[in-house]
Amino acid sequence: MLKQTFLLLCILSLSVVQLFAQMRVTGKVTDAADGSAIPFATVVIKGTVTSVPADANGLYVLNNVPENGTLVFSSIGYEIQDIPVNGRAVVDAALIQQAVGLDQIMVVAYGTTTKGSYSGSATQLRQESFKDVPVLSFEQAIVGAVPGVQISQKSGQPGSLPEIRIRGFGSFNAGNEPLYVIDGVPATSGDWSSGNIYTSSMNFLNPGDIESVTVLKDAAASSLYGSRASNGVVIITTKKGKAGRPVTTFKGNVGISYFAMDNYPLVSEEEGEVLTRESWRNYGTDNPAQWQKYGTLDNYVDVMTERYYPSRKSNLIYENWEDQLFRTAISQNYELSISGGNENSKVFASVAYTDENGINRIQYMKRFTANVNAEHKMSKYLRVGGSVQFSDQRQSGHQDGQAKDNVYYLWKVHLTPRWPFKYDDGSYWMEFYDGGTR
Repeated sequence: MLKQTFLLLCILSLSVVQLFAQMRVTGKVTDAADGSAIPFATVVIKGTVTSVPADANGLYVLNNVPENGTLVFSSIGYEIQDIPVNGRAVVDAALIQQAVGLDQIMVVAYGTTTKGSYSGSATQLRQESFKDVPVLSFEQAIVGAVPGVQISQKSGQPGSLPEIRIRGFGSFNAGNEPLYVIDGVPATSGDWSSGNIYTSSMNFLNPGDIESVTVLKDAAASSLYGSRASNGVVIITTKKGKAGRPVTTFKGNVGISYFAMDNYPLVSEEEGEVLTRESWRNYGTDNPAQWQKYGTLDNYVDVMTERYYPSRKSNLIYENWEDQLFRTAISQNYELSISGGNENSKVFASVAYTDENGINRIQYMKRFTANVNAEHKMSKYLRVGGSVQFSDQRQSGHQDGQAKDNVYYLWKVHLTPRWPFKYDDGSYWMEFYDGGTR
């Protein structure tokens, strides 16, 4: 009897300890990306049905929480997070955005919708998919990323215009470029080439300022823009400010490039002279009348070789023409942005500088961009905002073509090691050479 009484007292003591081992827990639920509050997040004691929603400021209060319990935090668009209490009276949670949930929101011609409810043909790319790609324009960043869209590069010049075909080749006379819409405003698009330069109007937009790109392919999706959208629509949404503490981001990249293989490998200077002599000797042998006035075939070969492959002169300066025509191209890109605000006012600002050189020494593109995007909630029914974008672009190029006298990349062949560069007094050599080429 005494043992049974003692056992009963032990059980009652454990129950009392368990009863009083519960506590009141408070905390705040925030976004791990920018520290902003997540309103109406759900907080649940794991293993029970006890839960409480956070308020509009992300604050919650939960009673009767076991000291060794675990709280489960969740909200739409965020990953679920389990946090042990470990006897703490304050438990804060920073939830991570769930990329899958965010990608369900699409910007289309008439507003926004969810991917599941959209029946048209559209593809969306978020900034995360191309933010680390070192490109000059977003068009280069989406190459191979949009099913059914053909994107090809017309030229290797820095800043050259890619050809984008959403609905194939529709016209010989009219343009086949899609309509670009930036933050709801149709933008001038297409080829802005001039002279020897290939360039795109979209080069003036910094890819780092883009939040998402939506490509609308079918007629129903682009019907809002009329005939301008006959070749498809590319909707660009730029970044906006987010509520929370200011977040500053800096990104930079540097790259180098050169020919993947030897550009028109040439014979040595001595071999060039041997081949020149051999060619004129063969020509003179087959056409004796050509060298009769020179007395002998050997004299004829000497004269023609000196004309087309002249010997070096002591008063002239010669160069390695490949080094003068081409270079190891260095490309640089630097971006600085800041985003922040509160529930009523938000701002996003960025500056970026791009300097891309071509392997061809004539070609380069330099661009400076600045962007400010701000909005303010005046009242429950009125929100005011605007954006200002500035872009300054300097570009130089050379004609791309197949003409013998114009192709820059073939001048390495024409400019032999015997082609003079300057006189020894520093003035440029401007005589006729190679049968009339100056």
